[in-house]
Amino acid sequence: MRMYSYNIIFRIEHPSIDPSELTKRFAMKPDRFWKIGELRTLPNGRVLKTRNRDSFWSCSEKYEGKSRTFFDKVDRLASRLKRHKAFLDRISATSGKCESYIQLHGDKNIGDTLSPETLALLADLNIFLSVEVFI
Repeated sequence: MRMYSYNIIFRIEHPSIDPSELTKRFAMKPDRFWKIGELRTLPNGRVLKTRNRDSFWSCSEKYEGKSRTFFDKVDRLASRLKRHKAFLDRISATSGKCESYIQLHGDKNIGDTLSPETLALLADLNIFLSVEVFI
């Protein structure tokens, strides 16, 4: 049987929010984050001379296994975020962007169908849905 892998990432970009507030609010440990105005740091730890133009926070769930479906994990994430709707609305209203971001590794055929209920929930929470395929 084939093995599949993908990442489900919840990320937020905002012009001013402190990423530590997001970590506390969602009770999720971020994989990457930075604060507006701080020196930019590359994933390898190298510090650049330029400063971040916005704040960023992301938390990911990596999957590797026999299932080629992934939208159930998007649904689980959206359901978990329901109780934060007012906060997510405030992020969007203040020029922020919330996103459920799916990274698919393109060396195998993988696909899934998003239910209308999950799509409506993401829309209600002002969360964009993005998919990236690596080939």
